Amino acid sequence: MKESTWIFLSVLVLTLNCLGCSSKKDYREKYIGNWEFTVNTNKHFAPGMGSDTSYSRVYQGFIKYGNSDRELLIKYSGSESAVVEVKSDGELINNCLSSFGYSCSGEFDGENKFYYQWTSSNINWSVTLEINGNRIY
Repeated sequence: MKESTWIFLSVLVLTLNCLGCSSKKDYREKYIGNWEFTVNTNKHFAPGMGSDTSYSRVYQGFIKYGNSDRELLIKYSGSESAVVEVKSDGELINNCLSSFGYSCSGEFDGENKFYYQWTSSNINWSVTLEINGNRIY
């Protein structure tokens, strides 16, 4: 009887412990999938350093999990991608090195819209990349 009681208690403890083990749904999952991205590029130069240019392109891309538990890989054109960290509320964590002339910001607006802006600049030029995404179903 004693042995069966220990077995029962052991199974009970393991079962109760595993009730909290059920895997939590990854909050990034709602963003994973195929997206259409409109990429606006603006280049501005100081006088005598070049001609200002602006252009817009539309690409089919995707968003998938990144390497860490907060990262997403945003493949927004045929050859370009960005790795971003996202909070559970959809706000992107600004991890650009602003002290080195870079800045970035962005967010998800619900599960179906994405916005990201990246800027690099120095005394002679600045480049701004704006990425607007819409989920494709």
